[in-house]
Amino acid sequence: MLSRLRLHVGLSALFVPVVLLTGVGIAITSYQRSSDLLLKANRQLMAAAAAKTSAEVQLLLDIKGAQHNLERLAPLGNVRTLPQRLSFVPALRDALQSTPAATSYLAGYANGDRFLLRYIWDDVDRTLFKAPQEAQYVLQTNERTGARNVARVWLFDKQLKLMRTELAPEFSTYDPRTRPWFKAAIVTPKPITTKVYRFASTGRLGVTLAQRAPDGQAVLAADLRLSTVSALLKRQRITPGTKLALVNAQNRVVALDDFAQMPDRDARNQLLKDLGTLSEVQVPVLNQAGKIFPPSSPN
Repeated sequence: MLSRLRLHVGLSALFVPVVLLTGVGIAITSYQRSSDLLLKANRQLMAAAAAKTSAEVQLLLDIKGAQHNLERLAPLGNVRTLPQRLSFVPALRDALQSTPAATSYLAGYANGDRFLLRYIWDDVDRTLFKAPQEAQYVLQTNERTGARNVARVWLFDKQLKLMRTELAPEFSTYDPRTRPWFKAAIVTPKPITTKVYRFASTGRLGVTLAQRAPDGQAVLAADLRLSTVSALLKRQRITPGTKLALVNAQNRVVALDDFAQMPDRDARNQLLKDLGTLSEVQVPVLNQAGKIFPPSSPN
């Protein structure tokens, strides 16, 4: 009996560690395989989401539609007086209605004049232009006479009935000739698209599509807002807890799945001149990603 007991104890001491090690090995192998499968599936899901998002962004911004509108608006670039330009307001309104991502269509002239029709999107726009609830469109005009720059704001309702017009000295320093879209488009007959930047009047993020007028004395342009891209990203969430950000080559944030979390002001509550970084958004997990992938040099 004692010998048998010793035999059983010896066998147990021999096989129990083997069984335990085998179990641990199987568990580790299963974990690694499961992790690899999950990571592979996640990469496939992210790749599919990225491809779908890219395609939908192109469709949403409707660059081709905006370009077609600029071609139709080309005669506006040849008009030199404000009364003549005012006759183009309905055409500008039609262009806005046909491209939902467009926030404004405008003409910038070689003498420094500007003629811009803007759609009022929200209360932020209404506050900026002191527009009542019935107003739907804002026309901004700049007329230069020598060193004098007369800026006006015109408010229209949905039917383009003029509600009010007044001088707007706060916009009298605007000169389209200093804007990147004008500088890039005036030197080429081909349409150009800017990088993402903040619009001069509203501070909103967007891109500008611009086309030189046939006579070379003006540039027609369309400002395309990117706030709608945030809503698009929200639809691409893989899980309810997924956070998505669209960043450029310098890791600066172009759009978030929650547009309200976009960084637009610094610690002093000053509007950022450039795009914010991942470290500046109001999302902890993206803040951590910003530390891992810091902004690179613009070059």
